[in-house]
Amino acid sequence: MNKVLIILLSACVIGAGCGKKASEKIAEKMIEKSMEKDGIKGDVNISGGNVTIHTTDKDGKKTDVNVSGDKMTVKSDDGNAVFTTGSSAKLPDNFPKDVYVPAGANIATAMTVPEGFSVALQTKESAEKIVTACKAKMVENGWKEEAAYTAAQQTVIAFKKDNRTASVMIMGADGATQINLTVVTEKQ
Repeated sequence: MNKVLIILLSACVIGAGCGKKASEKIAEKMIEKSMEKDGIKGDVNISGGNVTIHTTDKDGKKTDVNVSGDKMTVKSDDGNAVFTTGSSAKLPDNFPKDVYVPAGANIATAMTVPEGFSVALQTKESAEKIVTACKAKMVENGWKEEAAYTAAQQTVIAFKKDNRTASVMIMGADGATQINLTVVTEKQ
């Protein structure tokens, strides 16, 4: 009984001394083993809240994922994707200038992928005002309204310009308006 107690106490002391590092190593190995089951070779590194994953799939395609705070970056042979949320979310630098973004809107999330962008915003302006301004500004910027649908407190508008499409979803609720913008460039 004393041997068992000493071993348990030693394990607790060692575990406490290793702190988060031991739990990070365990999590890394669990993720790597899980990927192996799907035929993906992976190298996972978790350190102080940052996660880096390097993978190679069955076909030899490589992907690198880096998660740091409110930002996730994915790099692969298919291109790069960046997702930000929270306080680090901002309109991507290369977001199209001809797509209507309400002045003063707060950006909740922003995603950049090889084909385009997806941005979620929130504003105190009424949904009706945003819908009217969106339609006017997009047409003014050369976009053609392809379709519009309104039900309850939600409006979805689709626009087209050259080889790009823009989808705008506007929802009003509880004194705020949520706006989801998606812009996609079609491959030619």
